[in-house]
This record gives sequence, C-alpha cells and structure tokens, in this order.
Amino acid sequence: MVNIQDLSSLEGQGGILADQAMDPASTLMSKAAPHKHIDARGQQCPMPLLMAKRGLRELESGMVLELIATDPGSERDFRSLERLGGHRVETEVSDDGIYCHRITKA
Repeated sequence: MVNIQDLSSLEGQGGILADQAMDPASTLMSKAAPHKHIDARGQQCPMPLLMAKRGLRELESGMVLELIATDPGSERDFRSLERLGGHRVETEVSDDGIYCHRITKA
C-alpha cells in the first residue's frame, strides 16, 4: 500500500515528483506507463467495468490498461473480469479509497 505522507518526504531526493505526491492516483502502481488510461472516479457499478471492457477492445494482447475508480465494487468486478476474461488484473487501493486497476489484456 502506498502511503502518500511517506512519499512526500521523498521529494527532492530523486524519489518522486512533487505533483505525484499531491495526486494519490498517480502514485499507485508506479510501474511502466500503461498503453491506455481511464479515469472512472465517481462512476458506480457497472460503469467502471464497462469502461474497461470498451478500452480493452482498442488494445492488442499483452498491452496494459489502467483504470482509476472510487467504487469499492470495482474490485470484485475486476476479479471476475480476470477469472472469466483471462486478463491479468492487479489492483491497489490508496488510503483515501482510490482503486487503481492495471489490466493486461489476454
């Protein structure tokens, strides 16, 4: 779990950029940049899942889609997407309830 307060102490030390410390969504899953990013904050079930499915249509196998959501039910939805769709899904949750789902297309 990423702690935003801990990250702010790294500013100026080559750790993270100052604007990343201020935006919890940008600090989650700080891996290689995704091929597509979708912001579904404020959307309720089933919209984050539908937005992800629509975004995945545009990607080739092995490409990564990152979706940011605030709906707690999205975690369950994306576990089902992984199980039924064969995609690889990694989810992290920030302390303030932002869900970052990274989906690698099957």
